[in-house]
Amino acid sequence: MMSATLIKSISDHAAYRAAQEDRYPLFIESDEDAHHIPFLGPYVPQGWRPVEEPLMVDSSGFGSPGELALTFDQFLTHIRRWDRAAYGWAIIETGQFQVVVQAYVEDPDAPGAEAPEPDPCEYCGEVHDDLTECDPYLLSRCPACGDVIDYCQGHGEMGDPAGFAILQAHDDDDHSGCHPDGCDEAEEGTR
Repeated sequence: MMSATLIKSISDHAAYRAAQEDRYPLFIESDEDAHHIPFLGPYVPQGWRPVEEPLMVDSSGFGSPGELALTFDQFLTHIRRWDRAAYGWAIIETGQFQVVVQAYVEDPDAPGAEAPEPDPCEYCGEVHDDLTECDPYLLSRCPACGDVIDYCQGHGEMGDPAGFAILQAHDDDDHSGCHPDGCDEAEEGTR
């Protein structure tokens, strides 16, 4: 079972990506479209506003009628009652087995809601949700060139004497030639 903190992290990340990619609610013109509802999280694009109460829908495919979450077929039956051309739909939250889906209308005066700005990962510097694990060892960067160690071509004594010298100096606590992406102690303005 997902914790409330993890669910919020996933939603905030989805909102951040949705805002970056300029996503908006989807008009569901056919039943097939319902399989492609965008995940906006708490982000609401400018010019859109939520309407009605959100719906909890089973996303596992194993739900049954009569449960708290609507089955996919129940969701389709529900939205068929709406004017398909007037309402857009988006996922605002996701859990392990359900999603929460919200209806929206276009409203030129609606200010929308900004996406939260998540903190970048301390290991890889990327913005991602708490489901994504970074292995700091795999993401270590080379002090000579700044590339991720797995992609660094290497700096051997014969093939790259200058790079090899930087690595030797780094090991001896001299960081004057180190690349700032690969060494926290590299001087600003290096390379």
